[in-house]
Amino acid sequence: PSESYVSGDVIVRDLNITDTADNQVLKLGLLQTKIAPSSFLTGRVHLAKILLEGPEIGIARDKEGKVNMYNLVPAGEPSTEPPPPAAAAEKSPFTLQVDDISLKDGRVFITDFFKTTGAAAAAQTDLIKLPALSITGVSVDTVKQEAVVEGIAAEQCAVLVKRLASGDLNVLAIAPPPSPAEKPAAAEQATPPWTATLKKLTLEKFSFQGEQLTAEQDSNITLDEIMLAADDFSTKPGAKGTIDFSCRVNNSGTIAAKGACGIAPVAAALNLDVKEINMAGFQPFLAGVMNARLASGSLSTSGTLNLSQDKETMAIKFAGSSAISN
Repeated sequence: PSESYVSGDVIVRDLNITDTADNQVLKLGLLQTKIAPSSFLTGRVHLAKILLEGPEIGIARDKEGKVNMYNLVPAGEPSTEPPPPAAAAEKSPFTLQVDDISLKDGRVFITDFFKTTGAAAAAQTDLIKLPALSITGVSVDTVKQEAVVEGIAAEQCAVLVKRLASGDLNVLAIAPPPSPAEKPAAAEQATPPWTATLKKLTLEKFSFQGEQLTAEQDSNITLDEIMLAADDFSTKPGAKGTIDFSCRVNNSGTIAAKGACGIAPVAAALNLDVKEINMAGFQPFLAGVMNARLASGSLSTSGTLNLSQDKETMAIKFAGSSAISN
């Protein structure tokens, strides 16, 4: 039988979605999707390009501590009847291919009204700012249960973790609520797990800013000039890739790590090089832990770091040299 194919462009401009309290949930300057010839009826979809410009995600916590992202869809009434027996699932073949995904000027921000009043509650706090992201060569195959990404590249992403006026860290304030306990499901026939492969990852000029991470006012950490190159990462058992990581710590010392890594199981063999980390900058994190003050000191170390996982046990080994100076 003949197949019907669909192709063309889908463009959405100036999208703005708010919650019931008029807090911004999603703002999008442009979403452009270029559909290459695809057969949706037979489950073969090919997208040549997806472009997102100016996406902004707003997360708000109200005065009762409820986060809007988890209440956008009304919760249904819990069913009191047992679910019907599951029928044997049939795999419907579906393949998705996306040649290029581009994101420009992305932003995630938080507005917190919990335990606060006045202007402090209305202030928006940036969590993530991402000027540029590119994802290439995405393919998903439901029959093979496999997802492959040829490359991900991003630059100048800034992440800010800080204590809000309510006293909570922003990342904890927006954490999902605990799920209700569920009865264990009946044992089902095990199915092979999906596998995911990322062939190349490049992150450049990333930064992380942590402000008042503990109760101490000066418990701050800055990681900048973060660079990460990774190749051939996969969840396939025994697969190993390589990483090359470096960053600056608190505007002075540096950390670099390079070597082989695996995910299933977790494993790593890295050459580690740490230079001139100012130890006094970590004194606020030790307050209440030790009855002494870390007034000064610079830490440097170099050697090999090995990680290996055996079921639920993680072994960590380091061989090298370390030095502490004034």
